[in-house]
Amino acid sequence: MLMTVATGFCIVVVNAVIKQIFITLTKFQRFKSLTIQSKTMQMNYFLALFINTALVPIIANANVFGLQFTEKLVEMFVSNPSAM
Repeated sequence: MLMTVATGFCIVVVNAVIKQIFITLTKFQRFKSLTIQSKTMQMNYFLALFINTALVPIIANANVFGLQFTEKLVEMFVSNPSAM
């Protein structure tokens, strides 16, 4: 239960950071109009949020060929705390 809450919190924090990064990067690009700038920023932000919110949890919880990545990562860092 705690891991689920922590994962959800991390996703929210990363999404907020991604939003600020895209706003900052969009200001450096030279667009001909504010409409094009807004459209580009929204599309990039949508793709980043989709990857972070949908694909990363699916990949992290995937059971590929009988190997669960989440369990292996937890075992690796719990058994060897210096790996962090």
